[in-house]
Amino acid sequence: MPSDVLHLVADVLAARPDDEAVAGAISVQLPVLHRRATAFTAAHPELYALDPHRPSPAAAWLHRGRSDPLLLAALDRGQLLAAVRENLYGAATRVAFALLLAGHHDLLGDPVDAWRELAAGSGGAAAASYLIMPLALLNPRRPRPGAAARGRAARAPRTSRAGGGGTGTHLFQTAFDASSGSALAK
Repeated sequence: MPSDVLHLVADVLAARPDDEAVAGAISVQLPVLHRRATAFTAAHPELYALDPHRPSPAAAWLHRGRSDPLLLAALDRGQLLAAVRENLYGAATRVAFALLLAGHHDLLGDPVDAWRELAAGSGGAAAASYLIMPLALLNPRRPRPGAAARGRAARAPRTSRAGGGGTGTHLFQTAFDASSGSALAK
């Protein structure tokens, strides 16, 4: 990348850090900057910030950019999981796509640790469902004859134990209840 272009980007970022249009314009080239201007991106962590109260090139890229698992992996894991937890920027769909279709199963590090961290925050069951829903939509399976009846029968005891009232959220609450230990650890 030409140094004069990088200086211009740095000047614009410094002059207009809260400008959504600037963040959107830079987001288009964020994957290129990430790959070809590593020293520049390392010197400008604001490019990768995912603050829900402030526009950033990374947030705009998550919302509208092309898929790039390497760029996604470069984002701060805590901020990315927070964005998934709050269903911001389309982060859940972007992460689900990278995890499932692009074959980057370790994108968030150890999957068990990532699920625990995602579920441990406020609204853990809903947070996990934000990621599970796109995964389910991206990996549809054909129902087998009688599967619905078997599924209802299998869920019936869980509903009464979790008090979910048949809403379906009880499955996530049971699986990701941080206070009773993760079902993933069993």
